[in-house]
Amino acid sequence: MESWLDFINSNIQNESDEIISQLYSELLQFIVEAEYRGGCHDSSAVFHVILEELGIENVLCIGEVKTGEQYFDHSWVEIGGKIYDAAICMPLEGGRRHPPVFASIDLDSNAETELGYGIPSPVGLDEPARTIAHINLGKYALRDPIPNRMWFMAEQFASELGYEMDAEELQPKYASRLRVLRGDSL
Repeated sequence: MESWLDFINSNIQNESDEIISQLYSELLQFIVEAEYRGGCHDSSAVFHVILEELGIENVLCIGEVKTGEQYFDHSWVEIGGKIYDAAICMPLEGGRRHPPVFASIDLDSNAETELGYGIPSPVGLDEPARTIAHINLGKYALRDPIPNRMWFMAEQFASELGYEMDAEELQPKYASRLRVLRGDSL
């Protein structure tokens, strides 16, 4: 984990880079330490909302990811065409673990990721992912076992970085936001 964080922090060139690096690092540490398995839809949405609040344009994506000859449904964030994916290191039980991806770089190899983001499989997204691709963040947050937890997670992560955000203000502001489908996976 320390080498991952070192790489993330070695690429800071401006204030936006610093915000992205700090937030990504916080999310990654949470995912690993809490063993937050299968949290790609939540963690990418939290990352997206906080970045938007801090004025950093990004795209919240959903699609399939190709690894070798296998595919899996997934959510991630893109900034300037680069992929940011902390949750990929903690898949659902039975899923294959991959190193986190920061600015399209595999944090184990420090080389461009070999994962194929947004490459559709022959069968497309499964039903849960298809539903998530079609509903807005407000409806998605209500489906959580702890309704609206996502908004409070955003508030908490922002607070840990010294930014004041209110979950009750984030919810109406981003509730209608949809993920962008990458690849024709429907």
